Amino acid sequence: VIEKFRASGFEPEGYTLYAYASIQAIAAAWNAVGTDNAKASDWLKSHDVETVMGKKAWDGKGDLKVSDYVVYQWDDKGKYHQL
Repeated sequence: VIEKFRASGFEPEGYTLYAYASIQAIAAAWNAVGTDNAKASDWLKSHDVETVMGKKAWDGKGDLKVSDYVVYQWDDKGKYHQL
């Protein structure tokens, strides 16, 4: 995903991948049940979604079951590493 961003001239920043994963989750729900937000919300509460940040799952309140924030850094060669 990062290479695709860079190829399009966009340099990903801090929360780019989290935002991308959020859109992947919304897209998965809408693909499953249509664009009714209440139905999409219910669907997400009972389905895991594979995202750029790994598999995500939500509880009955809509909160992530596992919130796994990590820190990444680009080195001087332009490589992206988890710290």
